[in-house]
Amino acid sequence: MSETEVDVFISGAGPAGLILAYSLARLGHKVFICDAADKAHPAFPFYGRATTLFPRSQETLDQLGLFDDLAQDAFISGESIAYKNGQPINRAWNISDRAIGLETTFFRAPLNLRLKYSEDIFRNRLRELGVVVQAPLKLKTFDLDSHDHLVISSCERPNGECIKIRSRYIVGCDGGSSTVRQIADIPFIGEKKTDYWVRMDGVIRTNLPEARKGVCAIETDTHGNVLWLPLDHGATRIGYSLRAKLFEKYGIQMTAEQAIYEAKQALQPFDLDFERLEWYTVYGIQQHVAATFRHRERVLLVGEAAHTHSSGAAQGMNTAVQDVASLSWRLSGVLRGWYKDAVLDNYSEERHESAEELIQSDKTISMLMSGKKPDDMKDRTESPHELLSQFMRGRQAALTSGLGISYPPNLLNDVGKSIQNHQLLPGHRAPDALVQKPGIASITTRLFELTRYDAKFRLLVFTGLPKHTMSDLQSLRRQVNDSFSRFDRVCNLVTIVLGHGAAFDEHLGVQRFGTGCWDPDGGAHAMYGMDTTAGGLVLVRPDDIVGLVVPFGDFKPVSEYLERVAHAEKVLEAKESDLIGTATGTGQFLGQNESSPAFSLLPS
Repeated sequence: MSETEVDVFISGAGPAGLILAYSLARLGHKVFICDAADKAHPAFPFYGRATTLFPRSQETLDQLGLFDDLAQDAFISGESIAYKNGQPINRAWNISDRAIGLETTFFRAPLNLRLKYSEDIFRNRLRELGVVVQAPLKLKTFDLDSHDHLVISSCERPNGECIKIRSRYIVGCDGGSSTVRQIADIPFIGEKKTDYWVRMDGVIRTNLPEARKGVCAIETDTHGNVLWLPLDHGATRIGYSLRAKLFEKYGIQMTAEQAIYEAKQALQPFDLDFERLEWYTVYGIQQHVAATFRHRERVLLVGEAAHTHSSGAAQGMNTAVQDVASLSWRLSGVLRGWYKDAVLDNYSEERHESAEELIQSDKTISMLMSGKKPDDMKDRTESPHELLSQFMRGRQAALTSGLGISYPPNLLNDVGKSIQNHQLLPGHRAPDALVQKPGIASITTRLFELTRYDAKFRLLVFTGLPKHTMSDLQSLRRQVNDSFSRFDRVCNLVTIVLGHGAAFDEHLGVQRFGTGCWDPDGGAHAMYGMDTTAGGLVLVRPDDIVGLVVPFGDFKPVSEYLERVAHAEKVLEAKESDLIGTATGTGQFLGQNESSPAFSLLPS
């Protein structure tokens, strides 16, 4: 038996496992990832499965440096249309044109790329970091060693070869039948519905108008709310419900020929012919959530190992992406000794609540798509199709896009110490905005491009107009010098300077805080609800969630926040030899970097 020792062992190399492995490896951690199926093998059957990434997931993957590769082959369109009896109707249920928060992101249309291709990209990028998925290799068992605080896992290849993995943590990314969850004996609470759906991908011929425009919903009395979705490489996905009579006729063993026949029936009066069927599946809807996403400290669950639901709102991979974004910075920080263990408990709390909300909405969506009314809508006179269109608006649109996902006040979302009744709410996603980097005329940059995913918090300093905020900026500089150096390793500073000038420090009259960028038209200040005469501070979590919003004069809550979640570094008092001289006109530079407690830039 061979042995290996790593920081994190990931069981399951679907999208959740691959993205988590990539994120952790990118942050410098040693990971081991395996899967029972060798999906990279040339002989492995083609698969479609998860295909749609909504705005927040695209934004997250862009932060990780993965979006551009996905976008090259994807079908990206925010257009939508709906048909009934062959006629267009104003009931399209695509979220892009009505999702709350679209004005705060630059990813505004769904991206469709089948899982085969996205997983190939994730595997290749992971390989570039020196991590190769071990497959086929199946987890057989694991134990927690209380003596050395390690997880001891045993895996086996089909030929009987065994591998022992010693890791600080084990993460189950191994789907709805998760071996990790079962070995840990974590209850999987929920139900298997009696509804069955068909999904099929292929290259087709049709007289459906604007067939490659975007997502299309076709309302039927026989096949539920039929999905028509243009995909990558010229393919299209068709999805429909196997209602009671159809399921009685075909059952779960429905053949490809039968699936094609019923797809043609579902699309009438439009014609449909398959030039090539590339993949199809018949599956029963399951809606479950694990009792906890963290077990005995060192066992964690992500993606469908933690929660399962229908594909009705295309939330499977999107939810997994947000699980990874929420977990990987915490796991990395705890492994490095940056963050306190409580942040991992907070992962389970926040994402469990989010999964519960998702499953509640999925129960409604899946029933309506199957042509049935949920109990709380039985007395409504509208058809299931009409109710679905209504349900997919407003709050649900924001949740589906991912931009409206939020978390309640807790360890990381400090509502009590934040400015009350502010535009930004702790626990909600931070908006993206356009800024300018110095020296690059007339070209804007997204703020999120300056703040890539690095497992660190970001303190955004919105300066306001320096003529109004000069004294506050000077006070902030003193406070940063006095107390912030303890948190250098866990928090980056970014100064968003209102206006434009030749040099940040001269423009402000004080040394900028961390990386500087210009906000020439005030758009970034407005996006973050910052008064141009007052400015302010926004502490953003590593997963782009607002943690705290305070005015310049109230820096203490920032330090208290970071003290709650991070292990502060001990800082030695500066010596006289640290002083490096004077900057004429704008003040004194004391110390070699701004986080040194001996650094100051005050008026002469």
